[in-house]
Amino acid sequence: MLLCQITKSIMKKIGSINIILFIFFIGCEKNPVNVDTYFNKQEKLHAEKIIPIKDLYIKFPKIYNLTDSSLVISAIAMNFTSNDHLICIIGKHTGKIIKELGKGGRGPDELTTLSNIDKLNNKIVFYDPMSRKILLYENKTDSVSHQTLGAQKKYMYRNLYMIDDNKFLSSGDFENSMYYYGDLSTGECSLHLSYPYLPDIPEDKQENFQIARSLAFSGNMVKQPGGKRLAYYARSAGYLQIIEISTPSIEEVMHWYFAHPTGKLVNRGGYNIWVQDMEKSTDSFLSGTASKKFIYLLYSGKPRSHNKGSKVFVFDWNGNRIKILELDQEVKAISIDREDRNIYAITINDKTLNSEIIHYVL
Repeated sequence: MLLCQITKSIMKKIGSINIILFIFFIGCEKNPVNVDTYFNKQEKLHAEKIIPIKDLYIKFPKIYNLTDSSLVISAIAMNFTSNDHLICIIGKHTGKIIKELGKGGRGPDELTTLSNIDKLNNKIVFYDPMSRKILLYENKTDSVSHQTLGAQKKYMYRNLYMIDDNKFLSSGDFENSMYYYGDLSTGECSLHLSYPYLPDIPEDKQENFQIARSLAFSGNMVKQPGGKRLAYYARSAGYLQIIEISTPSIEEVMHWYFAHPTGKLVNRGGYNIWVQDMEKSTDSFLSGTASKKFIYLLYSGKPRSHNKGSKVFVFDWNGNRIKILELDQEVKAISIDREDRNIYAITINDKTLNSEIIHYVL
């Protein structure tokens, strides 16, 4: 009952009574029977082609559609890849490694981790949250440059997306805010919005649990190509939020909260944090990709140790639920092409332990 009251209070900020009632009911149900029932349309997809990548094993990969003939495949952390580089450019039709970038290490031209892949103008942007470093790759000229993030060192930027040559947006734990909108050249910033509420905690106490809230709803983002909207999706909770950059403000377009985070509150060193139970916790959204028209989120619904999914939830940029794509194989990450015609997924072959690209045609 208390959680329902909290949800009602939050939803008063949204103008539509229909939206209020819809999110009120799904937000207050702790154990949704079947997420599929929230979508009216489902399609099954069968692999068009499976392309093995020889001599490459990445436990937690990310994938990005670079050109008509190539993909970017990257590792989240250095110790989860089988070579010395975090980034590989792969021929999407051949599986051959074309180029390797981001050698592991702490040197000027090296990376320690990667959180996300982005595109700005003609450059592919890779962000290393541990060393606060941005790697920029120009595919046409085959040039690489690095830039260190100097703004507000007290904050941890989990994901970072470039808005223009100087402006960036990051999610993380920023005092009582969820997003940091900063300027690389001046260091000026503004903080926006806040993380969703934790279940079973009074509304007037939620401010005391900001760190826990940021951990419970930790996730990633995708950016609308050529647009001003981004979508944030949580890893361990059923949560999607679409925001729009309307300089100088960041505004919520919509959010969908259909499943509570799994875990528990723990006090450590005087701080309330959220701890996942790796044996009992289930994954929600594993991977995201976006086109100008749609958002595609790979959904798991299985224990975190599984780390694969076969359902792709499709939304438009207003948050309308379009359909579910049911893949014939479980995969680790997905990427869409510019025309919304092809999905490229990556998974691990359990027998060879090599990475494989799986091509689906929409």
